[in-house]
Amino acid sequence: MSRSRKRLLVRLGFALVLFASGCSSLVTVDVTGGWVGDMTWTTGPATGFASPFSLDLVQDGKDITGTVTLVSHSTNTYTIDVTFGRASGSSVEFTASGVNDQISPEIPVTFDFDGDAGDTEMSGTGTANIDGAAYNFTWTATLVTPPVEE
Repeated sequence: MSRSRKRLLVRLGFALVLFASGCSSLVTVDVTGGWVGDMTWTTGPATGFASPFSLDLVQDGKDITGTVTLVSHSTNTYTIDVTFGRASGSSVEFTASGVNDQISPEIPVTFDFDGDAGDTEMSGTGTANIDGAAYNFTWTATLVTPPVEE
């Protein structure tokens, strides 16, 4: 095989690898389903503590909607709506906002989740705004209720 033909084959192979790696970001993971997880607080008065949470998510294209259920005081839970959500490739980001109605007076809460998702696992970092105070956390979640296939 001539030297120029070898160079051409190497260049074609390199171009195919670049094309294939670029196409992998076009495939977006689907996070539809029920998820359970833990968030570990990295700032604030609960630093180092883990809090359980659950997600009930629906993904339509790249948009994510659903609910987040969190533990309030004791074992009481409250649920807030996902007000923004987006998936791209293996990256996910979503925001859930509402009120913690398990304490009086009720307080506004917003949770921002950023992370990476696979078929059955998600993890990342986040920020919680609880009654005007911001706290950071890390989080992991496992798929427990896969979507029903139609």
